[in-house]
Amino acid sequence: MVKRTVRERHLIPFIIGLGIFWIANAEAANEQRCNELGANCICSEPLNTTTYTQDTSSYFNPADTTSSDKQCSMLLSIGGTAIADGSGFRYSVATSGEMFSALPKIDPSITRILRTLDGGGGQFLGEYFPASAPTKSRAFRFYMYYSPTFTLTSGSCLNSGKILEVGNEPSPLLTMSNSSGNYQIYGWTGWNTSADCCIRGPSTSNAWGLYTEGNIQGKWFRYEVVVTNTLLLDPAPTVIKVYMKNVTNNTAEVTVIDTSVPTTQPVGDSWTSTLATTLKPIAGDIKQLYIDSFRNGSCGGYLGFSHLLAAAWSTDAGQRIGAAREIEGIPEPSNLRLIQ
Repeated sequence: MVKRTVRERHLIPFIIGLGIFWIANAEAANEQRCNELGANCICSEPLNTTTYTQDTSSYFNPADTTSSDKQCSMLLSIGGTAIADGSGFRYSVATSGEMFSALPKIDPSITRILRTLDGGGGQFLGEYFPASAPTKSRAFRFYMYYSPTFTLTSGSCLNSGKILEVGNEPSPLLTMSNSSGNYQIYGWTGWNTSADCCIRGPSTSNAWGLYTEGNIQGKWFRYEVVVTNTLLLDPAPTVIKVYMKNVTNNTAEVTVIDTSVPTTQPVGDSWTSTLATTLKPIAGDIKQLYIDSFRNGSCGGYLGFSHLLAAAWSTDAGQRIGAAREIEGIPEPSNLRLIQ
């Protein structure tokens, strides 16, 4: 068995500007899962690079995918703008250390991991789906690391549980976050509901209360959001599902959000069967899926990111993106039989 040598962590300095930087990264490739998905892969950003070019005042382009590849873009008018931050490039890059150690099956080809600055920094990473992308089912998968000193919202640390956004700017967006170990969605302006929901789910998750601050620190998680029936004029109800897996400990994946499941809430309005079967955006089609890492105030620790991938399908047959082999390794074979 080959073991990865864990080196002391190093952070790569940047000069961010219009094509100005210190270190150029020779690696430029989509992840294997994007290649497998073919035309259904909309974009792939492994973030395995030290170079992030400032394309506009608030948008940055990672160099490990190029103009000939499928680049993620938060800004439709400029391809490759996978990162948006109105306060500048508040990130650094690790080449070794705790984030690598927390990925026991990481491929040796992954030598760079993006992270926010200590105590805050960072805003949005993801995809604004182009008009050519299928609309029946859209998905976005990413890996997020919570440092050993990461703090959730409390006291002077605000908005520290945010995870992702679903929607279409400039129309309002739906937010998912972690509050006291409960994964929740809120912000229903622009949707066909005024319900004060939900502090828990909606879903039948068996993870409620499990992933508290102490249980996410020092861990990598795979998140995947799948939205079906994304068009405003699609008569079928919109369904949002979010899957989560602790990659560091290799625990079972859980469904932390499923809007098709009526869910009683401990406070506020419950997620009723009517809401579960009629949910629709009324402010526009669902075109954006992205990470929301915004924090403000005095917050401890940092977040790490790796292997963003967006996909879309013209049918709703339960399609998923699933794991990145470069992060989680090659799945063990199953149902093997000896043939004599």
